[in-house]
Amino acid sequence: MRVTFESITRLQYEVKKLSRLVEAFQSGEQYIRQEEGHLREIKRLERENRALKKKRSWPGKTGNWRKQGKPCTVRRTSGMMLLRSWAG
Repeated sequence: MRVTFESITRLQYEVKKLSRLVEAFQSGEQYIRQEEGHLREIKRLERENRALKKKRSWPGKTGNWRKQGKPCTVRRTSGMMLLRSWAG
């Protein structure tokens, strides 16, 4: 089996990269970065979730569409809600 200079160099760079990663985990630096990234992702998903909830509108007990101010009449039939007509 013939091993080329390029493959040895590539493996040496890989070893160096992984050694730095192990050092970062041992010092706790990598854990802190991962936690910060995780918290940023959670906040982003919560903002997206709030925006989707705000955008989504379901008829309430009064039959009005929330947040959009578009009244409508709703008929309840065997557990289903049917939109009958829009006012406006």
